[in-house]
Amino acid sequence: MVTKRTWLTGCSRGLGLAMLQQLLRDPEMEVWGFSRTRPEVEHARFFWQEADLAAPGVGFTVPEAACTAKSQEGNPLQAVYLINNAGWIGEIRHVGQLTSAGIAALFQLNTTAPLQLMNQFLALYGQDENLKRVILNISSGAALKAIDGWSAYSASKAALNRYSETVALEAAHRNSSLRCFSVAPGVVDTEMQADIRRAPADEFRNLEKFTQLKSSGQLWTPERSASRCLDLLFHPEAFSETLVDVRAENWPIASEQRP
Repeated sequence: MVTKRTWLTGCSRGLGLAMLQQLLRDPEMEVWGFSRTRPEVEHARFFWQEADLAAPGVGFTVPEAACTAKSQEGNPLQAVYLINNAGWIGEIRHVGQLTSAGIAALFQLNTTAPLQLMNQFLALYGQDENLKRVILNISSGAALKAIDGWSAYSASKAALNRYSETVALEAAHRNSSLRCFSVAPGVVDTEMQADIRRAPADEFRNLEKFTQLKSSGQLWTPERSASRCLDLLFHPEAFSETLVDVRAENWPIASEQRP
């Protein structure tokens, strides 16, 4: 019986696709995916809506059918989740060499769209203490430090971290059970990493490091990172902090505890 719903952005490939596939293993879960291209997933509990989250304007509005108090089967929902996964590394160049259009598109996708979706999600479900509610924002370790060539990307993810912390703080002030996390997913073998390895060496001094991570097999698979990201969704009580890194030692969830 379907009693859970997830909104998932950037679900067509990489980490987002891996999370989609793992979410659908839960027979009680329906997933609403939002991306520019449709993932190659056909499932009775998967519903897809085309969405260009980097487009300027008033932002993407979640379809009404994904905003109801009942699942598509007609069962009252017991849990609702939002995963803001869509993201872009942007132009890997020093400040002064970036384009205004590139900066605007990056912040729209990495920061503004997630903030807007959190606002929609909380307007719908924020006051319903009968529901389990978890927000999971895919951030980056780059949010915590300056990296040459990544100024806009790092800043966009730092903003996402702070917004997540504020959502968590406001929930605590209301004595709400809602949880909000901003998670660094590790260095994952996705198209974004391929973009990083194509960066000009004179604009990105860490190029050799990222090239070696790939050649030496040190990148995490999307599936490995996805399983840890989803641990926060299914077991939020095991995590006390809002900012989480999947590479943390002594990870509290064992593989047998996953759906």
